[in-house]
Amino acid sequence: MSKTFTDLFSGCGGVAAGAIAAGFDPLESVEFDPQIAELHKANIGGKMHVKNILDCNPFRFEKPDLLHASPVCKSFSTANTNKGERQLDIDCAKKTAEFITVLQPRYFTIENVQAYAKSKSFTLIVDTLYKLGYWVNYQVLNAADFGVPQSRRRLILIAIKSGFIPSLPPKSRHIGWYEAIADLVWDLPDSQLAEWQIKALPSEILVPNGNHCVKALLIENTGARSDRPLQTRNAEDPCWTLRAMGQDGHYHRANALLENAQIKALDIACLARLQSFPDDYKWSGKKSIDGMGIGNSVPPLMYKGISEILN
Repeated sequence: MSKTFTDLFSGCGGVAAGAIAAGFDPLESVEFDPQIAELHKANIGGKMHVKNILDCNPFRFEKPDLLHASPVCKSFSTANTNKGERQLDIDCAKKTAEFITVLQPRYFTIENVQAYAKSKSFTLIVDTLYKLGYWVNYQVLNAADFGVPQSRRRLILIAIKSGFIPSLPPKSRHIGWYEAIADLVWDLPDSQLAEWQIKALPSEILVPNGNHCVKALLIENTGARSDRPLQTRNAEDPCWTLRAMGQDGHYHRANALLENAQIKALDIACLARLQSFPDDYKWSGKKSIDGMGIGNSVPPLMYKGISEILN
């Protein structure tokens, strides 16, 4: 008999896709953003609550075997220059603790950025778990160790009610970004990198005549100013941590430099695969919505490996 799961702060369904792949049946989900919730509903079964989690009553939810929460991480992200724990973070943690207390699932998991481990919010949730008799373990894990073609280090908490926590699966071989999307990159649209940015690329990556490259590289433009150089990743390396796409529809200008010196802009299909979403996952067709959903997601392959040990 299959076990059930419920996810809070569910996003577009990365956790749910991983849990389903591990053999869990979706029960309920909570997502505040209606457009992101539509992505979840288009791909994942179960009941979707499109509302602020602070307005949710856990007594009206069914008890799942596995409960997951990915509280909003903006306050703790290294990409946020104005980071700092807010009252909203505390309130979300209190609501998560309330869900745990009321539902008392057999298993509970959290995913968040590394800095969340030092927050009052995280401490509040952990204290609740201990008081309820859960065995708790948390550590920083890299999504690349689960077969995701991306270096994405995240805080992962696993809690089990009155039982020992099983060992995580062995680390998978790291998948390079090029291997993951090699069949997609040649048909991508040309990049919109400015001429000065292209000239700023390291000279050693081009052969003397400039007509082709030594090898494919992934390029990240970390800013629009000339004092912010382009960063690169070798073909055999996982890509850097994907972030949510901006409202202008550009995924912080991620580009692939190919062996014929063409520079291609990564599209949603490439970003979804680098986040380990299955190719048949349904997207809205709106770059700003899909890019935000992908960048904020838990990689499905990573959560599959985590939830498999619980099923």
